Amino acid sequence: MDDELYQEFITESEESITQLNNSLLDLESNPENTEAIDDIFRQAHTLKGNFGAMGFDNAAKVAHSVEDLLDAVRNGEIEVTHERMDLVFDGMDEILDILHEIEAEGESQRDPSDLVEEIRAAASPDAEAGADADGGGEADAENAAAGADANADGEALDLAADVLDLDDPEVADADELFHARIELDAGDMKGVDAGLFVGGLPDDLAVVGAEPAVEEIEEGEFDEDFVVFVADVPELELEPLLEDLWKVESVTLTDVSSLVESGPTGERGTGEPETTAETTTDASEGSGAEDPEATTGDVDADSAAAAVDAVVDAYTSGGASTGGTDAGGSDTEAVGTDPDTDVAESGSGDDSEAAPSVGDDAEEVSSDTSDGQRSGGRDERPDSGGSDGSGNADSDGSGNADSDGSGNADSDEKKRSNGDDADDDSSTDETPSISEVKSVRVDVDQLDELHSLVEQLVTSRIKLRQAVGEDETAGRDTLDELDKISSNLQDTVMDMRLIPLKKVFDKFPRLVRDLAREEEKRVSFSVEGQDIELDRTILDEISDPLMHVLRNAVDHGIEPPEERAAAGKSKTGSVELRAEREHDTVVITVEDDGAGIDADVIREKAAEKGIRPREELAELPDEEIYEYIFHPGFSTNEEITDVSGRGVGMDVVKTTVESLDGSVNVDSTLGEGTEISIRLPVSVAIIKVLFVQIGGREFGVPIKYIDEISQQTRIQRVDGAEVIVHEEKIFPLIRLREALELGSARADSGMIVRVRPADRQVALRCDGVSRQEEVVVTPLQGPLRGTDGLSGTAVVGDGNVVPILDVNSLPIPDEGKQARRQWAPPEDDGSEAEGAAD
Repeated sequence: MDDELYQEFITESEESITQLNNSLLDLESNPENTEAIDDIFRQAHTLKGNFGAMGFDNAAKVAHSVEDLLDAVRNGEIEVTHERMDLVFDGMDEILDILHEIEAEGESQRDPSDLVEEIRAAASPDAEAGADADGGGEADAENAAAGADANADGEALDLAADVLDLDDPEVADADELFHARIELDAGDMKGVDAGLFVGGLPDDLAVVGAEPAVEEIEEGEFDEDFVVFVADVPELELEPLLEDLWKVESVTLTDVSSLVESGPTGERGTGEPETTAETTTDASEGSGAEDPEATTGDVDADSAAAAVDAVVDAYTSGGASTGGTDAGGSDTEAVGTDPDTDVAESGSGDDSEAAPSVGDDAEEVSSDTSDGQRSGGRDERPDSGGSDGSGNADSDGSGNADSDGSGNADSDEKKRSNGDDADDDSSTDETPSISEVKSVRVDVDQLDELHSLVEQLVTSRIKLRQAVGEDETAGRDTLDELDKISSNLQDTVMDMRLIPLKKVFDKFPRLVRDLAREEEKRVSFSVEGQDIELDRTILDEISDPLMHVLRNAVDHGIEPPEERAAAGKSKTGSVELRAEREHDTVVITVEDDGAGIDADVIREKAAEKGIRPREELAELPDEEIYEYIFHPGFSTNEEITDVSGRGVGMDVVKTTVESLDGSVNVDSTLGEGTEISIRLPVSVAIIKVLFVQIGGREFGVPIKYIDEISQQTRIQRVDGAEVIVHEEKIFPLIRLREALELGSARADSGMIVRVRPADRQVALRCDGVSRQEEVVVTPLQGPLRGTDGLSGTAVVGDGNVVPILDVNSLPIPDEGKQARRQWAPPEDDGSEAEGAAD
């Protein structure tokens, strides 16, 4: 199997399952939404067809059973219940498990038969009543379903016996024969819709009978549905093929192969000698069209050869766009006409319903040519039309030459020998245009490699700027140009790495639903901001932390319905997941209207575990107490369950977020709810930093955290603590020299870097600031990982390694914390706090 096709199948199937899960949640919350039911039904059908087409029958069977259940819902035969939806979701989980097994091992050995039987039983109108009976309820439902299937099969066989001519070779020699009941979504012009449906039937589809007759169907002379009998097409191929035709609302297949005795494989039709069959096959391959006579074996070798010559002559004489009706006419249209144009002329309005004159090879030409453009090198032709401008020179991509070189190979030799180069320009105008490629698939490893190269380019650019002297005007002008180019390249690469949060957010509605069902709680879940983008690396890492926060909201936050009713709340709790963009950061918030966090309970647990003395915990404000929910091994649950109790979930949240240069904040009101906010950078690795000096050494502070830079004279004292007062808020001062243990000597002068309150309400004191610059940050590894106050290192232009400060983990002096807790803005704006230090 082609690796690209295989990976595309895996990716698209995962996305389809996620979308289907979310659509099913919408249906469960609003069973009367008929549009949602129809949409879900189509999604399930597509999923079934994809797995069937790839040969993974076990997943296709599960999807088929889910489709049957949803069809019963759509037809009003059964109601949407939580129990039935549980089975549907179990089916989705089984398909996902099969998909993961296919991805890991290339195949799946799982046997979903038991689950399929359960889902089919739930699809029966009698299943609910049977389930209430004592014993044998499930068996009754299965028997009822089996009886209904048997009646349907009997009716289909009876109709086949009445309609079909059993002496017809196409019927008598068929290995498979299906009764297909088709319902059209026909509008006011029933005959037109039915005519387009009949016109869209592929030429090679063996329709051996119909009720009413095909001519009557085409005129719209039928009630709500009609029946066609099709021979020798596998069920997994036939159903999606028919459902993709014009205005088809539903297709129900019944196997009636037992009506006839199937002959040996390959001996259908008139039973012509084997050599004749081989000759007609060659003719078909050489011409690129399927001759109606060739399928009956009535064309001899000479006629087949003549057909090939006719096609060659048509191409050589430039007749590819004439659309003639000679032996090669069908193939001429296939190559020389834009398939999209043929679709429009057919009136079907769908790419899959091209006019009957366009053979399968036309689709191959379109697909291969597009692939050639997309691959950026696989197709050696200088333009999309081929080296001769006609689109037929490349036997690889045209679909018009046999592997042995017959067909267009001779045509090419004639062109070269006759010097037809002059004709190339004129024929170019007649070459069908191919839609412009709007996007390409890029392997993530290649994207990471490109990003790495850009990082190296940025570092080299910094070094080059320092190497070029101030007096070298020409060199600096060139360097400025390089700056502009490399910056644009950097921005482009960073944008390519950005992925919408929807990729992660779409997985959570199902998670919340299942958890609420497990804990017998009622939860309304809403999502906002899923279109906001984050760097791929961050997005990969943030999925698990968000999962733990949501599980915590449902498990610890939302109360059982009885407790909520007793507290005067709605029995249905609310959990909201939202994302907002703020400058170079993204804030992801999980908010619930549950019980809130009891700070006293956390104090007691923290004291029991010996995290901190009970006396100190009692003095801490609730805002600081909330931080202990992220402590490793901390949990307020007395019992360990599948959801909580081990104290590892929220620990993962804080550890992961901080490793991504982010921060977590908790805000809660007892009895009203909790809000947990995660602030993350939009992208990683290349950031702008402000270089600060501390005792003769240089450190970097990320620009995104900085709100203001000022003189040291702004330092004030409040209750003995050094602080900066700004807009009625106080920012405890962190002296970087002492925080990083570089000595306690205090300079007479210095600078203050105030951090944005949204990130951390502190101010940093340094000896001086020098410049700001873009750098490539390398996270700390090994024993240095997790060092308080440092997030990584950067190599600057002169080759020196500069530590990058982690604003969130720099220690605040205890006096500063206490002053911030007790701070009350002065009533008189003109009054001043105690004198400045230093």
